[in-house]
Amino acid sequence: MSTQHSWEVKVKNTPLLKKKCSQCNSERFQCSDKFRLNAQKKNIDIWLIYRCIKCNNTYNMTVFSRIRTESISKEMFNKLSENNKEIAWEYAFSQELIKK
Repeated sequence: MSTQHSWEVKVKNTPLLKKKCSQCNSERFQCSDKFRLNAQKKNIDIWLIYRCIKCNNTYNMTVFSRIRTESISKEMFNKLSENNKEIAWEYAFSQELIKK
């Protein structure tokens, strides 16, 4: 008689970003689950903010660069403005975004 086991894996943190810190030479940044938005006329830039695990220096990872404001739905814009954790984690785990 064989027993079958199922495991459920739950993530506790976002993956660390491997990047050299300009202040302390650490090589790890942690996602802050916050976004930075900057609008210039009809274009908008959106970054996901990472913090150095040693000195708290920030690094802004580009999510959207110079896109038209109407190309983002109002619902998505509101979630980004409110620093929605689910959306932040979605981008933090995005392999496509990290490769950029």
